[in-house]
Amino acid sequence: MRFATNHLGHFARPTDPQIADIALTAHNIDIDRGKLAPSKTKNAEVKQFAPQAGRRPQRGREGGGRLATRLGVKPETNPTSKSLKDGAKRAAARLKKESGVAFDKDLHQHRGRVSPGGVDT
Repeated sequence: MRFATNHLGHFARPTDPQIADIALTAHNIDIDRGKLAPSKTKNAEVKQFAPQAGRRPQRGREGGGRLATRLGVKPETNPTSKSLKDGAKRAAARLKKESGVAFDKDLHQHRGRVSPGGVDT
């Protein structure tokens, strides 16, 4: 994952719009993973858990959206959110090629690397 730096090469603190986009991106990745899992797994527990796993980031996305609107913050793409999106595309392509135990193992190994909701890059 890449982080923004300022002109001196120090890590730049993300702005509120950038933070909003990072959170939105992470929630969307979690939601997409939750949608993919039921069609790729053979494990009954994963099939049962997948819809629940998608509801938490959905609520987070909705709550974050309401907060951003209330504060007048419009999400702004930034190097961190772009890195998350790029990593998610690579991971989704890999996961779509897998099924059964291989899918479950890959999904589990990468769960939680970026957000408490469970997305990786």
